[in-house]
Amino acid sequence: LLHQVHVWLGDGQGLAGSLGPQQLQQCQDCYRQFLEKRQGLQPSTSQRLVAEAVRRLPADLVRAGSIDEEALVRDAACLTDITCTTGSGRHLAIEVDGPQHFRHPDQQPTGSTLYRNRALAAREYTVVIVNSSEWRSCEQEDRLAMLEGLIKEALASS
Repeated sequence: LLHQVHVWLGDGQGLAGSLGPQQLQQCQDCYRQFLEKRQGLQPSTSQRLVAEAVRRLPADLVRAGSIDEEALVRDAACLTDITCTTGSGRHLAIEVDGPQHFRHPDQQPTGSTLYRNRALAAREYTVVIVNSSEWRSCEQEDRLAMLEGLIKEALASS
């Protein structure tokens, strides 16, 4: 947790030196181990289906061969569900967010979800959020169009 706080506050805030090098390394090592354990877990069914849909997107939207699942971003700031590169060279982080990513009852993102999104944006990823309950309720034949729309909306707003 301390590494997450340091990254959260350090992204663009200039907190260099707030932890000693040895302390920061210990925090980074511990957090990386945590993420690597999570990386080995099975993704959700929704996440697997979204990844399959990403692979079917047109090449001008997502470059073939650029898709990676359960990837650690540089400096191990966080673990992503799906990363890929657009036809124009922009990096996407597609996150399939289930109910654990939203507070109850207001359905706003949790603190850890906000951290992840901010860390990805600071590392020049365009974050695309796929709400897993909306994905599941969408007709199968409409899911690809839904995904394209979410990606285009995220690219336009970043």
